[in-house]
Parts: sequence; structure tokens; C-alpha cells
Amino acid sequence: MTALAFVTDPCLGTIESPNGRVDFIAAVGITADELAEAKEHGNDTVVARLTETYGAPLTDITR
Repeated sequence: MTALAFVTDPCLGTIESPNGRVDFIAAVGITADELAEAKEHGNDTVVARLTETYGAPLTDITR
């Protein structure tokens, strides 16, 4: 893992509270290749691929 991608937590998501909106975020470890892909095509592209592959954007040290 080389970097972190911050994503909306797939389980907690976003809520509205009496004090305003709260976005729950998760940090996902990404590889150097995924970081380069994110810089070229955007973070959403990498997150979408991880979600498609794993069912959610997860840190997997074997990638």
C-alpha cells in the first residue's frame, strides 16, 4: 500500500442530523498503480473498480 483513498463509508453513508449533514468516511489503502490511475482518471474510477471486484472498497494487502 502506497497511499490512501478516502471514500464515503459503504455501511454508514451520510446522515442528516439536527446540527447538519454528517458524512462517514473510510480510508482505503491503495497501491502505487492505483494511485497513478486515480491521478489520471480520478478517485471514483479506482473506487468503482475496487467496489466491483470486492463488493466494497477494501484495503487488501495482497493486491
